[in-house]
Amino acid sequence: MYWQIRLKDSNFQRIVWRDSPFKPIQDFRLTRIAYGTASAPYLAVKCLQQLAIQEEQNFPLASKAALKDFYVDDLMSGANSTTEALGLQAQLIQMLSSAGLVLRKWASNCNELTNLIQEDLRLPNASLSIDDGTVKTF
Repeated sequence: MYWQIRLKDSNFQRIVWRDSPFKPIQDFRLTRIAYGTASAPYLAVKCLQQLAIQEEQNFPLASKAALKDFYVDDLMSGANSTTEALGLQAQLIQMLSSAGLVLRKWASNCNELTNLIQEDLRLPNASLSIDDGTVKTF
């Protein structure tokens, strides 16, 4: 997820490097969120939240889910009907793809919903059974 988010200002993530004390110092500026930095999860979540706020009028279901149902880059959400779930899924895909983000590893306890997602975007063995009340995120 982090590498999918482009930074406007590259002055905040810089790497200063040189191979030896006899070579000149090189200054590299990162244009994407760097995985492993303390700020990476915050920046990623903040980007999702900002997108949800900006797109609330266009994607009301997706906006609400993005603000409440994400944990960093894992989404766990639900709906009261298959129709509502399909609408949420479509809005999430559209809203996030408008920012260059692609949701992957889709899984559902509804086969109809799972079958509408491209196979390469589904979680292998994506049919979930939540009869015992336990659900695992990956």
